[in-house]
Amino acid sequence: WLNVQAKYKGSVEKAEFNTIITSDVGKIDAGGSFNLDSLSALRGVNASLGITDLDVGYLLGKPDSVMGTLGMRARVQSNGLVPEEMTATLNAFVDHFQFKGYTYNDLNIVGSLEDETLLATASMAEENLAFTLDAGYSFGDEVPVYTVTMDLKNANFRNLNLSSSPIRA
Repeated sequence: WLNVQAKYKGSVEKAEFNTIITSDVGKIDAGGSFNLDSLSALRGVNASLGITDLDVGYLLGKPDSVMGTLGMRARVQSNGLVPEEMTATLNAFVDHFQFKGYTYNDLNIVGSLEDETLLATASMAEENLAFTLDAGYSFGDEVPVYTVTMDLKNANFRNLNLSSSPIRA
């Protein structure tokens, strides 16, 4: 079963919206506003997303797959519509995600886009997996530049169900 509730106020170029999709495989709540008028100084997007216990394996048509439920919240704000003019921020928090029988908790993702450079940081600090990942992508020049730095503090591959051997990093 699927229940959809939606509100939309505005035009195709500028509107406010709120949508809640509820089913027996989870809940998705999305809302915000956008202004796509290319002549407006206030063009951009302001949106939030909430996902509650979404059964990802079932949605992909593989209910017995390695993926389980997902719970997360995210917010994105942008000014501008094309990468050359855009400034944006992303904040996402994955409350939980099940993979191969292990539940990962508290993944934090923060990102920004400015001057044709995308920067992102992902971090998790739990008993079996602790890391910080910093990534950058600069696409303003003819040759894009990628940067990635990872600080892996702890990974217990056996407890994460990624190895049958007692491997740690």
